Amino acid sequence: MEKILGWGVVMTELTRTVFETSRLLEFFTKSELSMQMGQSEPWWKIVTIKELIDNALDACENAGVAPKIGVEVDPTYTTVTDNAGGIPDAVIRSSLDYMVRASDKSNYVSPTRGQLGNALKCIYAAPYVLSGEIGRVRIETRGVSYDLTIALDRIAQAPAMTLDEGTAQGNCTKVRIEWPNSASLISAYGVLTEREIVQAFAMLNPHAEFTLNGEVWKPTLNEWGKWKPNNPTSPYWYTPELLRNLIAAYLTVERKNGQPRTVRELVAEFRGLSRTATQKKVTEDAGLHGAMLSDLVKDGDIALPPVERLLSVMKEQSKPINPKLLGIIGKEHITVRMVADHGVEEGSVKYFRKVGDDPLEPYVLEIAFGLYRKEFEERYQTLITGLNWSPTMRIPIHEISLALQEMRVDSIDPVCVVVHIAKPHFEFTERGKGHANV
Repeated sequence: MEKILGWGVVMTELTRTVFETSRLLEFFTKSELSMQMGQSEPWWKIVTIKELIDNALDACENAGVAPKIGVEVDPTYTTVTDNAGGIPDAVIRSSLDYMVRASDKSNYVSPTRGQLGNALKCIYAAPYVLSGEIGRVRIETRGVSYDLTIALDRIAQAPAMTLDEGTAQGNCTKVRIEWPNSASLISAYGVLTEREIVQAFAMLNPHAEFTLNGEVWKPTLNEWGKWKPNNPTSPYWYTPELLRNLIAAYLTVERKNGQPRTVRELVAEFRGLSRTATQKKVTEDAGLHGAMLSDLVKDGDIALPPVERLLSVMKEQSKPINPKLLGIIGKEHITVRMVADHGVEEGSVKYFRKVGDDPLEPYVLEIAFGLYRKEFEERYQTLITGLNWSPTMRIPIHEISLALQEMRVDSIDPVCVVVHIAKPHFEFTERGKGHANV
């Protein structure tokens, strides 16, 4: 449309078109992928290593094997290997669907690592976004190799993926990411190196063996009494709202596969409620004996009062969890790693542990610090922070910074500081799960 202004000037008016942007593109631009990962581009290689190690450790613990995690890096690729049972074919295929998030950790309240919920999707997208043209990821597991080529159909606003299958050798699981434009991933100031992230995992996981390009970190414990990902959760860790979310998630699955679940089956999944007589008692006292989960739906939503009553009875028939069962890393292991990896004088290590026994939010807080040996006293502070045995990319909780300030521990001091918190539930403030409220 043209509009005539004074002095014979003609201005063309813009008639705007309403454009739609597919949510699939949330993973396929630098800004959006940075939001998904919770870190900017220079961190991507480290974040993918962290997520793969998190998943590998959980898989090993679920399989009941002592974790052996291998990491290989060079400027053009990253490979992470583990000795767990492998990634099911269905999980790999569902991870290619960018319309949904797939996670076996969401909706459960349990002290588990990572919890990104979209780790494989980020891993697939990252090499493509860096190159702007094509990305490649190879997964070897359970005797099958999956070669994934990632591109983008810009018109359809959707990823264009090609999956080629072959035969893989060996019994381990291996994920290899090619980095076609690794120059953009050169470590910036403050970004952890591959060695630092592996050292941090070794600090927080005394039962695991790690290797990085042939360098080995041996475990200090053959068996470790920590809470495993496949341990039943406790009803004491849930609020009525959280339990309602879990029920809603089960009903969503039920609608897809058509397999109804009873209230009693839900109750049976919780710690302390595995006995048949106890399950019967819970459902009867809650007024839900013989009920299906779908019976809790009224007027298109799950009514909260029956969920509150159910949760109350579940707590009455079970016991709170001793916080120490969450898992304690311990002074001995932390000291070994401080001395071997960070040049700390053994006799200078101070260790503090606090256990919170609130049934709803139990926790174990461990803090250790030590002075560098004389030959390393020119170094600045090393700070390792972790939540549920997984290192964080930065200080995850504001109170940690305040505590360090109160102790007058400065970033230029020649000390190594370790802070770890184990807890069933963290309220994360962003998608990358890097910052939490307590």
